[in-house]
Amino acid sequence: MFKNLHYLDIAEYVCLLTFVLGLFVAIFFQPFIYASGFFLFAALLLNVINRYRLFQVSWRRLQARELNRLHRQIADEMEVLRQELRSPMVGSGELPAAGDMVTTPARAGLSSDPSPDLSQLRTEVVELQQQYAGLLESISNIIDYLNKNSLLPRVEQLEKAVDSGINQGGPRLKFDNPAEYSPAPTTDGVMKNVEPVVSSTAKPPVLPRLSPEPEPQNWLCMHTLTDHTDWVRSLAVTTSGGSLLLVTGSLDTTINLCHLESGEVQQTLREHERGVLAVAISPDGKTLVSAGWDKTLKLWRLPAGEPLQTLTSHGGSVRALAITPDGKTIASGSFDETIKLWKLETGELITTLTDYASPVYALAITPDGKTLASGRGDGTIVLWHLEAPYTRILNLSGSLDVVESLAISPDGHCLLGGNGDGTIHLWFLRAAGENAPDSQPLFTIPAHAGPVTALAISPDSQTFTSGSADGTLKVWHFAGSWRGIPPKLVATLTEPFGAVMSVAYSPDGQKLISGSASGTARIWQLQK
Repeated sequence: MFKNLHYLDIAEYVCLLTFVLGLFVAIFFQPFIYASGFFLFAALLLNVINRYRLFQVSWRRLQARELNRLHRQIADEMEVLRQELRSPMVGSGELPAAGDMVTTPARAGLSSDPSPDLSQLRTEVVELQQQYAGLLESISNIIDYLNKNSLLPRVEQLEKAVDSGINQGGPRLKFDNPAEYSPAPTTDGVMKNVEPVVSSTAKPPVLPRLSPEPEPQNWLCMHTLTDHTDWVRSLAVTTSGGSLLLVTGSLDTTINLCHLESGEVQQTLREHERGVLAVAISPDGKTLVSAGWDKTLKLWRLPAGEPLQTLTSHGGSVRALAITPDGKTIASGSFDETIKLWKLETGELITTLTDYASPVYALAITPDGKTLASGRGDGTIVLWHLEAPYTRILNLSGSLDVVESLAISPDGHCLLGGNGDGTIHLWFLRAAGENAPDSQPLFTIPAHAGPVTALAISPDSQTFTSGSADGTLKVWHFAGSWRGIPPKLVATLTEPFGAVMSVAYSPDGQKLISGSASGTARIWQLQK
């Protein structure tokens, strides 16, 4: 009964109950009337505090709803404006190409200038694109030539020879082998020129090359698993007994253990009373943690699927799970607006993190195990210390809608947040010892037409995949995004039978698994 109540509410009810009991006792022992009055005063004071707290929570939620409504209204207005801009081309059955000038139709009562010749504009744009491509090719050729002929070492050595001949009257230097001269690193990491040594075998410096465009990827669906009857809301992959084990959690209350290569279901776990919302596997692959609408966490031994224990402390459905890289701590996020940390080995509750601001939808932990990221229903991502005293580091704001999904790259550079408005935000997580990350995202990607319900990053941190309620999976190349290079879409996969609810990579990054609202799970293979 008291699981859904705040501790101040419980204290108020206890004081009221004590006051009533004191009145009954005061009938026989009149001095107890004074003690009863104290508890009445305490109950009234707690009631005022609770009313103020509830007002603050309600006000924050109202602000979030109004912001969401305003965001949707702005999006609708922008869509209307886009339609107006496209309207001159609708009659011809074609859309304006990138770079074309588009004119809006003249409104009633207003005069409009004659529209420009679109065919001429297209021709000029094509010519500019060709000139730009030629320029890039020329620059690339120049860089290749400089690298091939080692002109930079020659010029540097020529300058040294001139200075030596003028100032010191030194001997002449030969330039038969340009590779003999190259800058050398010092102890502080700064590159400085060294004096020429004929016997040196150091390589010439390599000039920076232009970043090549990532190649499109081709993914082929190898298996379709249809054993669930409701949403496949969570996925996890691990190595078990020399083979890859796929774990699928569904709202039909079951968890399936499947052979990843064949898609064959090996075992079905049925301990949850309501739908399963999250699954996570320990780094050693021996323990499975599941959570769901029944407000519990359940621990299982893998690969046998033997239930170990049930953890009950949340007052709402448990939406998100994460396990630290050392395999010692479980983090669980709930709709009761709390995050709880547990010892994986014993199931002991370590602490509870909360500000009672919004439900927790997603969790992710950095590779060093020191920082926890939580995605909330008010569009905020909160970073927490995972070491005592478990304090908050920073709030990251970027969305006006729910943060549906989170992912942190294995190299620890990037944090991704998938939002209910279809966008993906990318933050650069600074290395340990540096300043905290910026509160605003490095990139905002308009990725999908529906909520971004799932995110997964490849083990090599080169690509990530986003899944959406619009029924698509999109694969993005984002190597170097933390250095300011925008992510690039390299593949789009379609789920024909409903929204995509979950995504996961295999340990080698060659397989991609997606779960849908239709109850199916698909295993995709990257084609070479």
